[in-house]
Amino acid sequence: MKIRYLILSFGIVCFSLSDTAIASEPLLECARKFKEEHQKAARYECYDQVTGVSSAISSSSIDNLDVPSNKKGGNREIRVEAPDKETKYKPLADEWSLNEDSKTGVQFYRPMYFIIRQTDRPNSTPHSPHHIATSRQDIDRQEAKFQVSFKNELISPEKSEKALAKYWPENWRLWFAYTQQSNWQIFNSRNSSPFRTSNYEPEFILTWNTHEGVVSKLPQLVNFGLVHQSNGQSDPYSRSWNRVYVQGGWQMSNNLSILPRLWYRLPENKSSDDNRNIAAYLGYGDLVLKGQAFQKLDYTVLFRHNMRTDRGRGYVQLDIDLWGLRQYLPFHFKAAPHLQITTGYGESLLDYNHHQTTVGIGVAF
Repeated sequence: MKIRYLILSFGIVCFSLSDTAIASEPLLECARKFKEEHQKAARYECYDQVTGVSSAISSSSIDNLDVPSNKKGGNREIRVEAPDKETKYKPLADEWSLNEDSKTGVQFYRPMYFIIRQTDRPNSTPHSPHHIATSRQDIDRQEAKFQVSFKNELISPEKSEKALAKYWPENWRLWFAYTQQSNWQIFNSRNSSPFRTSNYEPEFILTWNTHEGVVSKLPQLVNFGLVHQSNGQSDPYSRSWNRVYVQGGWQMSNNLSILPRLWYRLPENKSSDDNRNIAAYLGYGDLVLKGQAFQKLDYTVLFRHNMRTDRGRGYVQLDIDLWGLRQYLPFHFKAAPHLQITTGYGESLLDYNHHQTTVGIGVAF
């Protein structure tokens, strides 16, 4: 551990002497604020934060550092005021209300957008082992796609009634979340512009706040979820499944978070299972990267793979919100240009076993 601190100290000195170094004043402020021997860990975490932000941090930001103690584990949490930015990216502590002063109530959950997208391979004959399409669908390559997604706290230490607060653990929160993704054949006037498919995804999420700091080997949070997903269509296009999952959340820097997730599909009756081979295409988990770049754009990357070598199947989705360009949009509400690129299996639940590549542009909210 001492060797790590020596290396860190040497790195700080090198940074302070380089042309691109962060100003030494914030580092001195760290030493001033956390000068006691028992504050050594907090002092080094402060050094990590300052050297990981940019020269935009000021000494006043250091004065506003908050290092609360974890009552149970004694771990410390460090906060640094982020530089002003034009994006909506939130660190995990804000996104999942890990701090005492975090906002509560209804919040955005996954990307919210409306785009026009084009595919290289329309799925004109959706099928599954249980359902074989009886006729070929007349669909366009171009269609509209939109997603709404939110979550809301049901139970938390702050919201607990006095009777419940005695029994509810202080580091746990219970959320309800809902996500809906719809694919709309908006240009298909010959068939009355129908909705091709929609995914309906309600879930309950139990969040454990581990009180780990930024760039820790342990996650800042662990989510335990119960999720249902279906498309609400009748046979032969009905698709659905239920899962339980565990998800970790690591804050790698002030503008990058990583959330890997593993799930287990709850068994169904084989005779009525709409998509019994869905795991062969969508796998047993996913990985989400969320970040902010250049103080102008937000990005979310979703990776998924079935982890097989003989019949490997995967999916990648990239969403970029260009908040730095929102002043050029012809309206005044809070929206930004949005770009989405997907490739692989499972862009929608109806397409879980269909491979395609799509590109879409629109607006994000």
